[in-house]
Amino acid sequence: MIVLGIILLLIGYFTVLSILYTIGGILVVIGIVLWILGAVGRPVGGRKVGSSDGREHATTRMPPTATPRCANASSRTSRA
Repeated sequence: MIVLGIILLLIGYFTVLSILYTIGGILVVIGIVLWILGAVGRPVGGRKVGSSDGREHATTRMPPTATPRCANASSRTSRA
């Protein structure tokens, strides 16, 4: 976002298009704020820090639970 803002700032400055210059400045400011918030560990946009690769989910999974057995499983066999 910061890079896109800088590009738009430059294009707006050299082509004298004030709308591109304004949008570029806004994107740079928002990008810097989000970068700082992410660097200090604040969750941004509902995401926890470091959850982008998904590796920690594989290590924190609960083991599968055993299926419960019926107490009268032996009575289900056919009697001759």
